[in-house]
Amino acid sequence: MIQRVTMKQATFLWKNERGIYFFRARVPKQLSEYFQRSEIKKSLQTDSYRLAVKLARVYRVELDKEMAKLKQGPYSALQTTFSGKVKASLPDGSEELVEGEIHREIASPNEATAHKEYLLRQLREEAERKEKQAREQALFQAQLAAITSPQPIVNTVQTRNPNLREATLSEIAEEFVKAKIADSKWSPDPTNSTHSQGVARLKQLIEIIGDKQSLELTELDA
Repeated sequence: MIQRVTMKQATFLWKNERGIYFFRARVPKQLSEYFQRSEIKKSLQTDSYRLAVKLARVYRVELDKEMAKLKQGPYSALQTTFSGKVKASLPDGSEELVEGEIHREIASPNEATAHKEYLLRQLREEAERKEKQAREQALFQAQLAAITSPQPIVNTVQTRNPNLREATLSEIAEEFVKAKIADSKWSPDPTNSTHSQGVARLKQLIEIIGDKQSLELTELDA
């Protein structure tokens, strides 16, 4: 069986149907007016791949030198900085500015619009991320306040049964996490950001006020 082995061809080479190699290079957009074309193609007048590679490399070096001179002269690119800002609306009614800037090299002022749109799109995504994070934080604080608020005492003279065991704050927190997972509001995966951040805040709360029993909690702990 005869196997055909194809050598990976250099990106700056092109071979026509007669097997002759050509040097091929794309013209940068900012120099298209000078060269009056988008691509340069020159016959190397050989069907030898190795010789074609050597000749093409010489042309590549000379072309790069010429392009470098043009870019430093009348066809130099515009070094431009684009800046922008977007407002993020927070749950408490306040607003937070999300600002940013990018540095770009453009061939003509017509390219500026695309870069500005790109920057604004990135800033809007960052603003949406901040808004979502703020909503999650506010919801968590509300839920945390609900489980730690002291229950009203119906009868202050009622004698407590010594055999009844009061739940500790850590046990309440554990049940809270289970409820969140059951309601599909938190992922059961402990490495999930919502799950891990929520558990971390509960642990921080317990470290601050102590692992008290439910009837020991006061308004000062809320």
